[in-house]
Amino acid sequence: MNLALGIRGKLTLPLLLAFLFFVVILHLSWIPRQLEIGRADFIDSQRDLLEAMEPDLYRQIISRDFASLYASVEKQMHKRRGEWVSLTVYDLEARRLYPLAEPAPKALSAFEEMIDHPMTDNGDPFGRIELRLDWERHYEKTLSDIRELELFLLVAFALVFLISLFWQNALVRNPLWHLERAAERLAKGDFGVQLPELRGDEIGRLTEAFEEMRASLLSNQQQLRATIADARAGEVRYRTILSSMADGLVIIDENGTVTDINPAAERIFGYTATELQGRNVNMLMPEPYRSEHDGYLSRFNASGENVLGRRREVRGQRKDGSTFPLDLTVTEMLIGDVRYFCGIVRDITSAKAAERELVDAREQAEAANRAKSEFLATMSHEIRTPMNGVLGVAQLLADSQLDERQRRFVDLIDQSGQTLLRIINDILDFSKIEAGKVEMEVVPFGLRRTLEALVHLFRPQAEEKGLGLNLVLAERCPENLAGDALRLRQILLNLLGNALKFTEHGSVTVRAECEPAGAGLVRLRLSVEDTGIGIEEGSRGRLFGAFSQADGSTTRRYGGTGLGLAISRRLAELMGGHLDYDSQPGRGSVFRVVLELPTADTLEVLPESGQLRDDPAHGRFRGRRLLLVEDVLTNRMVAQAMLKPYGVEIDLAENGEEAVAMVAVADYDLVLMDVRMPVLDGIAATRRIRAAETQAGPDSAHVPIIALTANATLEDRDACLQAGMDDFLSKPLTREALDAALTRWL
Repeated sequence: MNLALGIRGKLTLPLLLAFLFFVVILHLSWIPRQLEIGRADFIDSQRDLLEAMEPDLYRQIISRDFASLYASVEKQMHKRRGEWVSLTVYDLEARRLYPLAEPAPKALSAFEEMIDHPMTDNGDPFGRIELRLDWERHYEKTLSDIRELELFLLVAFALVFLISLFWQNALVRNPLWHLERAAERLAKGDFGVQLPELRGDEIGRLTEAFEEMRASLLSNQQQLRATIADARAGEVRYRTILSSMADGLVIIDENGTVTDINPAAERIFGYTATELQGRNVNMLMPEPYRSEHDGYLSRFNASGENVLGRRREVRGQRKDGSTFPLDLTVTEMLIGDVRYFCGIVRDITSAKAAERELVDAREQAEAANRAKSEFLATMSHEIRTPMNGVLGVAQLLADSQLDERQRRFVDLIDQSGQTLLRIINDILDFSKIEAGKVEMEVVPFGLRRTLEALVHLFRPQAEEKGLGLNLVLAERCPENLAGDALRLRQILLNLLGNALKFTEHGSVTVRAECEPAGAGLVRLRLSVEDTGIGIEEGSRGRLFGAFSQADGSTTRRYGGTGLGLAISRRLAELMGGHLDYDSQPGRGSVFRVVLELPTADTLEVLPESGQLRDDPAHGRFRGRRLLLVEDVLTNRMVAQAMLKPYGVEIDLAENGEEAVAMVAVADYDLVLMDVRMPVLDGIAATRRIRAAETQAGPDSAHVPIIALTANATLEDRDACLQAGMDDFLSKPLTREALDAALTRWL
């Protein structure tokens, strides 16, 4: 809607319309409403007067004192003449008590109202009153009050209207009028025009914009001259940049014709700019790239197929005909209405040679890593196999009748063997961590039971050195958590073993604290505190390094490989936590591992690894028949001795081929299968046994097969299970592990 009004009219018109709307609403709605409210209030007040008369009328009617009734009603009628036209009192039987004479019927006028008011005493009716009202006088008074209020509102609105007009004129119209005049003069080229004073509102910002436009116009001519000068200098810079670029630059038009090249491109291709200008760029490419380039250009011009901005490796061709690897990126640019393509080229002959060297080096490193893994697996097997015999025989000797001196020798053999086994396990664990082959499990476990089992394991060592060994478990710690309990136990074994090893006097304390971490997690803070030799501050940087300890003298005095803390920190990080320490030389150390683990209060908590059943081993599996497959005599003897207390029948096989034949003709309750054996290894033998079971049909019995192997890696375990074995026992074989396996499968 476009009204032919000035700015003043456009600002005033909404106020006038609002005023008219206010007057219409006042007369059509508000005034009638107020009159109706006044009428209702008047009638309610008269009803209240009638209620006030009820007690006197009740006494007079009950006592039949009609003279007093007549006098009191006449008094009320006299007081309210002009408002009460007539009043008639009836008793409960509808007999008229006042007035004595029946009034003549008369129609109600416009300002008259009839009230029929029942009279009650404590809720019991005793008569009624008919009151005829004339509320014209009340109407006139109410209307007069409303007119006064209406006049006040109209005067107030008029004052607001005049003040608004003055305010708009001063703050809007006059500044806009000045801006209009200034714009007209500015359009005519009068750059010296004076603009209104700047203010902090929209008009002020408009004035500021006018001022900026005037300043911009004043500087345009100077900028135009400067632009022309810059354009001339830009061409010089452009040529300088092209000359100094390390990468080659080839510019072609949309027909593929070379328009310009820089010196780097001249060096790369062996052509001069003069030799290439005006010729097709495909002369710089051998086949098939030459034909492909023409196809790219044709498809781009025809359909807009995007080949721009893509970094590609192509072959380039020098002036002498030799080819070389080339890195190419094409971009588009428009100069006026003409389209050009800019090709950035780089000779990557040296880079490709370096890349080949890196590939060769990576392959050599991977081969070395595979060789290392194979070496570790082989050495693990070759060392664990005799260790199984050493530790097994030591356990068997410990159960025999020995004097004190012999028992001490056996204990020394067992301790030395366990130390060697820990070293082997540390080296294997570190190798698996470095190769990224360690996987964390999340299973429920009992926190208190885990810690108590660890403390119980190390208590004899602490008592032998005269040290106190304490466990402090905070009350806020939940009973059950979920996580990799075996890896957590491995970390604490390292920390607790170090604490006892480096402490000569005082005590070692294992402390567990917990706090909520949100989302069903618990922040578990485990610390191992000792009063030992402490650690120098300068040793912090190398303490968690592989094969390192605080210093060389520590290694010589206390022994160890220096892998325990390195493995523990890496395991803590793999579990999403961290391991750190505080220490004071000569006063002790505190090692802390912090993990965030989910609670497992509603899950079944697995028993601690290595925890034996309460039932005695002797005769528990009497009558069961086992096949022991082992090629090493010593290991067969150790396994037989460990199995003997269970009362089982044992058949022996020295290789996998014998085992397959024996399983085919006899019913065994369990097969203990070595993995590495001559003739036929345990993996292949298991596959044959499972294949025979499959051929026999679904009714054939499934004999449990448990792997006995010195290969203790996760890959070895997976290989055994994939071959069809049911369980996995690593050598050296312990009573605890054997008891748990027999319990699961017999």
